[in-house]
Amino acid sequence: MSGPMTIYHDVAGEQVQTVVPLIENSGKGLFYKKCRSFLDAIANGD
Repeated sequence: MSGPMTIYHDVAGEQVQTVVPLIENSGKGLFYKKCRSFLDAIANGD
């Protein structure tokens, strides 16, 4: 998987998308990579 991850969700009744940049692969698998990228984006305000 390459490129950013896009999350689609509803805010105040409107569908919006949030783009989350992916971290480098650490060899722990795709699920770990997606979760770590999401948590890092929250922590860094990306």
